[in-house]
Amino acid sequence: IANGANDNATGTVAVLELAEFLSTQELERDVIFALFSGEEKGLVGARHLATKMKEMQVEPYLVFNIEMLGVQMKDKNYRAYVTGYDMSNLAEVFNDFYEDEEQFLGFLPEAAEYGLFKRSDNYPFYEVFQVPSHTICTFDFTNYEYYHHVNDEFEELEVEAYLELVDDLKPGVLQLVNSTETTVNLK
Repeated sequence: IANGANDNATGTVAVLELAEFLSTQELERDVIFALFSGEEKGLVGARHLATKMKEMQVEPYLVFNIEMLGVQMKDKNYRAYVTGYDMSNLAEVFNDFYEDEEQFLGFLPEAAEYGLFKRSDNYPFYEVFQVPSHTICTFDFTNYEYYHHVNDEFEELEVEAYLELVDDLKPGVLQLVNSTETTVNLK
């Protein structure tokens, strides 16, 4: 049994937590929260939803996918990275929402090297809609030895840091949702 505590229960819980938070806020945009299956089998769930949304003429402004936040990165000047970093200005816009010296979202060279942009549930939305569609993540190939492993269990996670990270995401996500201008664009 592979429980997938970091990959991807942490992403699922983060999405649910953000949904609960945003349900208490006044929102300027409609928001769809989706949890997918079949990522490792070819992004099946995400591809299905993207196709159905296109058929229904539902056009997203941007896709903000969340994966593997249960362990924190070391020696980085940002808290999480964005797959497909150079494809849009999402990280720049998101980071401007925060006053800290430290960037919230950054560039991880390994994400580009391993083609992570095309390997997560954000990608079908980019393919179908040609809109900014990114995954944010903290797994950097050095900080968690149980990637796709049966020992990917809750006890291996940095729970307090994870909870803090998810809470700290909330103001930025709210500002993305409430931006009435199209500030996040493909490059």
